[in-house]
Amino acid sequence: MSQQQQRLTHARQAPWLRNLHCTPVLTGSLILLLLLQLVHLTVAETSQYCRLGHDTGEVDFCVGVGIFHNHSTASYDLYLKLQMTQSSSGKGWNAIGTGPTMAGALMFIVYGDPLSGRDPTVSVRTVNGDSHQPPRPIEAVDTGLANVRLIHSEWLQTKRAEDAIVFVASVGAVCYGCSGWPGSPIDVSDTSHPWIWAWNDRQDMSLADYAVDAGMEVHNFGAGGWGLFYVDMQRSTGHNASLPHIQPGVTAIGASTFPGKASTSLSNAEDTSLGKTSLLVALGKFGLGLVHSGTIGSCKYWQHL
Repeated sequence: MSQQQQRLTHARQAPWLRNLHCTPVLTGSLILLLLLQLVHLTVAETSQYCRLGHDTGEVDFCVGVGIFHNHSTASYDLYLKLQMTQSSSGKGWNAIGTGPTMAGALMFIVYGDPLSGRDPTVSVRTVNGDSHQPPRPIEAVDTGLANVRLIHSEWLQTKRAEDAIVFVASVGAVCYGCSGWPGSPIDVSDTSHPWIWAWNDRQDMSLADYAVDAGMEVHNFGAGGWGLFYVDMQRSTGHNASLPHIQPGVTAIGASTFPGKASTSLSNAEDTSLGKTSLLVALGKFGLGLVHSGTIGSCKYWQHL
């Protein structure tokens, strides 16, 4: 009997023997698919927009945007991470909001004294009707199906030019069911959704004891005191119900100062893009190596055929 015939006879007559030497495991293709899914979860598709002007006396803030598709409520939850630089004097405020104008916008205004021992104040506000009215704290009647919650608010210390200590208000917030916000529509399918920002660096908020309903003076005048930015909301939507991570020193990811540019914006983020690509390539080679080596989805008896 030839060697090949002996192998076939062995395979037919002793299937139980094959089971002793063969433990069913995941195939290499499935392992690779799982690894790629892990990359998708690890490198979240969130967006961020920053204006880093502290060193030149201009507005300095970052906002990270993540949108969670909540299937249980058939709505979309908006997760926001804010980082806003504050002077040690405690004067002034920073604000961002959804929509192209203050009218109907969901706004987050941050202020406080980093040396007071108190956390930054986060005042959630809106404007009804005329955009030229000052923002007021939201009420239940304003939110409709949306539910806005503050997750955390704290001061961070960092060093900038000339080793000067700089205080940054770090804020996390979520708007559950924010696709149902009854004011200015929040379109999660928009690849260039308008947002607003504003800044005041001189109002003495201590006169109102940094209360959430403190009266607001007008923002700084000119292009340095207010503006628009645009976020690729579609890109920001995923299956992670968590706060986005802000990447230091990156001015824009999935966002832009100009309309229509958000979906292609990777300003100062080449390292992030390359890092993700390198990780995908490495995992791809790893998965193929497992398939070729026979380590995954193979049985010992195959090695003897």
